[in-house]
Amino acid sequence: MARVNSTRSPQIRDQEASQFSHILAELCHATGSRCAALVDLEGETVDYFGAGEPFDIRILAAEWRLVLAQVQHSTRLGDVFEMMIRAKHKSFWLESFPLGYALVVQLGRRATGLSRRALSQARRDLCREAGFDLNDHRGEAWVRVLVKEEPGASRRPVAMALAEHSHYVTVLGRVTSHTHKERGYRIRLSTGEERTLVREPLGHWYLEEEHWA
Repeated sequence: MARVNSTRSPQIRDQEASQFSHILAELCHATGSRCAALVDLEGETVDYFGAGEPFDIRILAAEWRLVLAQVQHSTRLGDVFEMMIRAKHKSFWLESFPLGYALVVQLGRRATGLSRRALSQARRDLCREAGFDLNDHRGEAWVRVLVKEEPGASRRPVAMALAEHSHYVTVLGRVTSHTHKERGYRIRLSTGEERTLVREPLGHWYLEEEHWA
């Protein structure tokens, strides 16, 4: 699986990296985002990852957590779980978690969106690490996987590593993806299970989890 090195960890951390930091790092690498932070209801950063000074990332996370809280308190909008803010030079993604926690992501330069599949993976991992309810009420659930591709331009999947096991992959057909730059396949694993497998534009593969809790 390819990795985009558009982010780098802070040169000097002001706290020891936790498992949360590793999860946020994977999210940044998978999406090309500049930085990401998990922040609590009071605006305190639990952990972070990305380019820039730790203090600046903490301030960014606290300020956007306040904005999310203000929007959530608005009676006109109803329940708000996610926000995408696009500005001239920067864009941000905000997502609420249980008990007032929130994920704040500063997207890469000129980014106009964030991979829903990468978010699904990060959401699952963050919730598991924090002990939150894993029920994903926001749609599809995806897991990032390592895939061996056919040589050449086709890039069709041949084999896949999942949960420390390798599987030969039989392609049953193509499926419609969100953009023309994605490649989606309906596949059969060596176990006989049929799943949907998608290669995103940045080269990362995601397997749809059709039954998980």
